Amino acid sequence: MQNKLDSLDYRLLAQLDRNCRRSNVELAETLKTSRQTLEYRCKRLQDIGVLTGFHTAFNPTRLGLRLFKMHFKLRQVSEEKERLLNRLRATERVYWMGECSGSADLIVGICYRSSAELFELTNNIVSEFNHIIVEEKGHLVVDILQFPKMYLTGERSAPREYCGAHLNRELDELEEKLLEQLAEDARIPLSQLAMKLRSTPATIKSKMSELEEAGIIVQYRISVDLQKLGYELYKAVLRLDRYSSARQTEVLAYISTVTNVQYFLRNIWEIELELVVRNYQEFSEIIDGLRMKFPDLVRTVDSILMVSDEWLGTVFRNAERDEQLESVS
Repeated sequence: MQNKLDSLDYRLLAQLDRNCRRSNVELAETLKTSRQTLEYRCKRLQDIGVLTGFHTAFNPTRLGLRLFKMHFKLRQVSEEKERLLNRLRATERVYWMGECSGSADLIVGICYRSSAELFELTNNIVSEFNHIIVEEKGHLVVDILQFPKMYLTGERSAPREYCGAHLNRELDELEEKLLEQLAEDARIPLSQLAMKLRSTPATIKSKMSELEEAGIIVQYRISVDLQKLGYELYKAVLRLDRYSSARQTEVLAYISTVTNVQYFLRNIWEIELELVVRNYQEFSEIIDGLRMKFPDLVRTVDSILMVSDEWLGTVFRNAERDEQLESVS
């Protein structure tokens, strides 16, 4: 890229990805630089489009939600495909989607409270766009591990866990609005956050601590433009044989040594790895290494090049209360 990055830039991005709400003073001390230098570097990374946003990672299962992934093969009708994408962007329960190339053309992440809600949502989408949907398949997500952006510095670090135990923690109105603001900008100063929410900094700080302790707020992270960093994003969907709990421990131990890994997802029959790599050759070498390490485990591998990566929706909103408020108004 035209504006070359140095070691400090990469270390700054890595530190922001671990917790982007840390103050500039704390970050400067950690990186052994001045606050003025850090602020200049951070602004520059945003100006050249490398650092594209600050976002908050939530765990929807702590709010009684479950996760579902859908893979679509599509007819390439550009106008209708764009209409489908816009329809998904406007659907609150859709938390993520990505266009891709390979065994799927589009992957969609959905949160749901009940089987009936999931059926209605997916059935409506498939029915409305069945003229361009060639094939669809879906699966429940059992586990998600989110790794730091280890590829930035090569430094290994433990992942954060999503899913797990399902709790039915109800959010009050202030908590909902707080999460909405943090989803838009995880680095917003506490004073501005309190002002936007017509509350006090002390109250907002207390609410954030409660949501963190409850496991609803998992982490404050950054988003980056991988292309400008010279990377590509791939998914590998591995169908497995004899995947016991003991084998999962072995697989996770091995995957944790691969600094390219960004996410690990598991459903009943498969695992999905999300890898940030320089090119397909690097991706292929990682998958070959996994297959050689566990020759009796990996049955098949589907390779998917991700073209886009969009986090969407306010999936934690209390739909029942919203309906009650609308009926009153």
